[in-house]
Amino acid sequence: MKNQFLNAPVAVLLLGALTLGSCSKSENISTSESGVESKYFISAQGEGGRHDYLITADDLTQGSISIAGNGKEVRSGYTWIFPGANSAVGFIYQKGDPGIGLGIGLDKNGKVVPKGSEFQIESRFTTYGVCNGLAITAVSGMPTADDKLKMQSIFNIVNPANKNAKITKEYVTTNMTGNGEFFTFSGIVDAGNGEFLTSMVPSKTLPTSGGGASTGDSDHPDSVWVAKFDTNLKLKKIYKDDRLPYSSGRYRSQYYSQIANDDRGNTYVFSGAFNAKTSKKAGVIRINKGTENFDKNFYWDIETASGGYYFMKVWHISGDYFLLNFYNKKGSRNMTDGITKYAVVNVTQKSFRWLTNGFPTADKIIRTSNAFAADGKAFLPITVENQKPAVYVIDPVTATAKRGLEVQAEAINGLGKLSTK
Repeated sequence: MKNQFLNAPVAVLLLGALTLGSCSKSENISTSESGVESKYFISAQGEGGRHDYLITADDLTQGSISIAGNGKEVRSGYTWIFPGANSAVGFIYQKGDPGIGLGIGLDKNGKVVPKGSEFQIESRFTTYGVCNGLAITAVSGMPTADDKLKMQSIFNIVNPANKNAKITKEYVTTNMTGNGEFFTFSGIVDAGNGEFLTSMVPSKTLPTSGGGASTGDSDHPDSVWVAKFDTNLKLKKIYKDDRLPYSSGRYRSQYYSQIANDDRGNTYVFSGAFNAKTSKKAGVIRINKGTENFDKNFYWDIETASGGYYFMKVWHISGDYFLLNFYNKKGSRNMTDGITKYAVVNVTQKSFRWLTNGFPTADKIIRTSNAFAADGKAFLPITVENQKPAVYVIDPVTATAKRGLEVQAEAINGLGKLSTK
């Protein structure tokens, strides 16, 4: 069967305490005298692919659940991020058209309820993440109103605590670093103190349409840049390093985050070396918490460790462990070759292990979505040939997996955990 892929951003489900619990399996879902305190959240696709059903579960490690007569029905295509413990915001990418957003939460009985109505992201978007309880989207490569040769990024900052109130801000990206090129932002991760980090993708070619996010050739394929902004979009710092190429996974106009925080607030900047003209290897470097430069003592060549494979998506699991999503063919950066290989890496030990034990082989996986991390494990939605979609539970310490909760649906499009408080 031909592989199918969801084009959802990476890393954004793994920010904040929401995804970093330390409870034992029996403590995953807690209750109180006043009702349910938290539930696992599942977005599952119905027959025909036109609608998703937002349902909840007590356990992702075992059992079966159905969407039949269950959950809240919404249009299909949302990718969910979690700005806070009790809120989720879904975004639908609509190519050149304005994006769609929807906020949800749980009632006291653990059922999914809307928080406000659907809203539009008029500028569209190509990447997003969370910071300080806010959901943030961005699209880049947009000409400014007064100079069509000058490019800008448009950010939309959504506050789930205020009925998804939205503020739109622009930032000119042409010549940000003095090299004459403009930049597209990829990924948004919380840097603390009301600030966020976002990777910068350089381009010297102007966008081909008014929709933005067209990245062309660059004279600087061998450097990585990361910008730090506050939520008023004031630029605080640009980090630069020449040990890696730019940090971003890409497919068409979507930019997938390859930056993620560990439990201690250090930011790991991965690069899958998407630009084939780079002379630098795919790898990872680090910004230590509270510092103003990359850690010159930390670098790891993941391309060599993997045997020559490139990766597109990155998720933090727990501690020093990360989950990486690789292209199936050695040396490939092409989605048509498949992208259903996964590996667990420990960035401090610099250990690399392919997921094979208890995990489906890459050629049998026909659909995946974003991973979610909690309780020291990663939970990855996978649909295998001739099987219903299921959540695979990944133990990073042993680099093993097992088939967990099965969902009676066409696909699992999102996972998370929500509090009722």
